[in-house]
Amino acid sequence: MAALAQDGSIKVRITQNGPTQTIVYNNLSTNPATPSDIVIQLGELSDNVGIQIYDDTATSIATLDSVGRITIVSSNSNSNVTQLWIAAEDENNAFSNPNFALTDNGLANVGELRFVQPDGVTPDTQLRDRTSVNYRIAGDIRGDVIAGQIFRLDARRRGTETLCPPSPLPPSPATPLPHYPPQLPIDFLRRGSSSSSGALSRIAPALRSFGSSSCLP
Repeated sequence: MAALAQDGSIKVRITQNGPTQTIVYNNLSTNPATPSDIVIQLGELSDNVGIQIYDDTATSIATLDSVGRITIVSSNSNSNVTQLWIAAEDENNAFSNPNFALTDNGLANVGELRFVQPDGVTPDTQLRDRTSVNYRIAGDIRGDVIAGQIFRLDARRRGTETLCPPSPLPPSPATPLPHYPPQLPIDFLRRGSSSSSGALSRIAPALRSFGSSSCLP
């Protein structure tokens, strides 16, 4: 078996009302079927933390790297709203206008998003509930994304590793099927409630069945 290429590179920018901290994750898997997980340590940061994740070395959609699970670790659960976005655009575009869609893909594919306490195991639900996320990726979301606010999830599902879903059967007159748009970047969105801080948003990408931009003429 050939050795798996390990030359992927992902950049993470962390901002907090001032200077930007940049972390570069090198030697990541470039195989989209087995992407590397990344862990982001926020430490004692608090108040309006911004986290940007993107592949800054890609020259096209075909050269974008993928990331598996993204784990956010913080030792301070008293922070204000945390904004996390996956795109090659700065924060001025990411959350300024809900009608504005990011246009520069940050990654090819991405896995689960989770928030944990410093032990790396215990979920940090307070940090999770205060986080707003905005994704612009070229491929698929391959794990649950649970956060206080889903600002926008734009998964274009493009790439050679993505197969087009089968066409749905035509509806019968007795039991018509609901109408689905031909381009559906978010497959399933559920809003629930949390006893600790109100509304939660959850994206569960396991339910994939209808068209995407990669399958259109």
